[in-house]
Amino acid sequence: MAIPGTTAPKILLAENDPAMRGELSRILRDDGLLVVEAPDGTRALELIEEGAFDLVLLELAIPGLNGFQLAEKIQSRFPEIPIIFMGAYVPTSLGKRILRGKAEFIEKEGAVNAILPAVQRLLRGSLAVKRQDIRAITYRKRVNRQSWHFSPACSNWPTRDYEERATPLEAGEFCNECRAKGHRHRHRFPPP
Repeated sequence: MAIPGTTAPKILLAENDPAMRGELSRILRDDGLLVVEAPDGTRALELIEEGAFDLVLLELAIPGLNGFQLAEKIQSRFPEIPIIFMGAYVPTSLGKRILRGKAEFIEKEGAVNAILPAVQRLLRGSLAVKRQDIRAITYRKRVNRQSWHFSPACSNWPTRDYEERATPLEAGEFCNECRAKGHRHRHRFPPP
């Protein structure tokens, strides 16, 4: 599920049953996703405020803040994060209405089988937006030179006798002019 050249999507799993939490975490991790676990709604809210998540998976009847209370707080602060509700007695359409299509509802009884397709479906839409922000970057340097360039607007951008690559580079390998232009134009490259 990870976008090439980026880290794997990060999932917050808020579930109070340790056995269910462990099983769902294993399934998600086996698919290459990063999973952070929370045993209750209060801890889940703390975690969501501390770090960026690509998706939240939460039990409706979780202690502390219940699933709907937690979802309301998450959506008021981080409206771009899709949510998957797990529970036994809520109609499937309710979660979708609450978050205008950025939510799924799965029956807790069948969660082990349903979780991965639901996560992949929501991440596909969520990560599509992120993919638009990540431009393919070409790095160039003159043959036998040290500094790489990624901005064609750089006065030292090689147009002949150059090596080229498309994989990320260490920040120290960029020329200062490209680094300055990158910060101004918010290009994505390793931090200085």
